[in-house]
Amino acid sequence: MRYTTVKKQITIEKQTIQKSVFLAYVKGVDTVEEARDFYLEISKKHYDATHNCYAYVVDDKVKFSDDGEPQGTAGMPILQVIQKQNLNRVCVVVTRYFGGVKLGAGGLVRAYSSTAVLGLDKAEKVHVKPCQIVEVHCNYTDYQVLQNFFKANSMTCDVSYTDQVIATCKIDLENVQDFTKKAVELACGRATITLLGQIQGEE
Repeated sequence: MRYTTVKKQITIEKQTIQKSVFLAYVKGVDTVEEARDFYLEISKKHYDATHNCYAYVVDDKVKFSDDGEPQGTAGMPILQVIQKQNLNRVCVVVTRYFGGVKLGAGGLVRAYSSTAVLGLDKAEKVHVKPCQIVEVHCNYTDYQVLQNFFKANSMTCDVSYTDQVIATCKIDLENVQDFTKKAVELACGRATITLLGQIQGEE
């Protein structure tokens, strides 16, 4: 599954609307548990805030909270911003310190939406694709040929040297069959290739 997310480090953005201070916290998450922990972390940090509203999307799991704001004026607008940007595995928390001026339902929607947009626009986007971890065992002579093949195709490999060379490479899932065929061919059938498992890798 290919998708776009944001980096895991926390991104913070701030704006003031009618004397209320709005803070956007954005983070890439892999699981619902990570999203919940992130929300709890921000809520604890801003325990004195008027509201800590959030939304997250983790694959097919979606959740949001208005945290005391009128229903539909905070969590849902944050969620809609995430979805409009076609992001996945993202949690956005918008903290509000009330400044004494009521914004009304429409004003709240605009405030929470625009704050979420500011946070997501500042966050670094990451395109993720499914990858296969492949382990290649070969002799030193064949590795010289394979190494050129890896470099020519911009493959990321960790290499260890024993009585053989062991190269652990991350390959686009859609290219695994072609990679295996070509590696065996270049090593004249002497390379042993093992599929170790799948991961999500950055494009």
